[in-house]
Amino acid sequence: MDLFLGMASDRYAGWIGQIYSEGRYEKGITRRSHKVGDKTFSEETLPVESVTEYFEHFPPLEIDYTFYRPLLDSSGNPTQNFHVLKSYRQHMKKGDLLLLKVSQVIIARKLRRGAGLAENDTYLLPQTCCFYGLPYRAEEGRDPWASMGSG
Repeated sequence: MDLFLGMASDRYAGWIGQIYSEGRYEKGITRRSHKVGDKTFSEETLPVESVTEYFEHFPPLEIDYTFYRPLLDSSGNPTQNFHVLKSYRQHMKKGDLLLLKVSQVIIARKLRRGAGLAENDTYLLPQTCCFYGLPYRAEEGRDPWASMGSG
């Protein structure tokens, strides 16, 4: 049995000098401020092409933001998440693995609605899985991106 070690984050600017080369992505770093309670903190994210260096250290990468934002919108059109993941493919080589966290729309019994939680009417429904681009069974050699979206 093979065992793979990876992270649930790949574009973390705090890893510059450890996982990522210093100075290589400086111009591509995006910065956002977040406020939690009375504290403000800054988040720095590396550009997608940094995944090339990530995969030099860890073969698998878990993408957890797919839990919060689906790959397709309610009309079946690709979302920003879809396009970001599609751009990852351009920087991956054979043997690199992406593990997508299943959307909360599929696996959460309750979803946040305003300040509270509400029952999830689509919890574990097979048709919801298919709508979000997840086949019932993975097909050998199938490119999951080929049938999704035009761009």
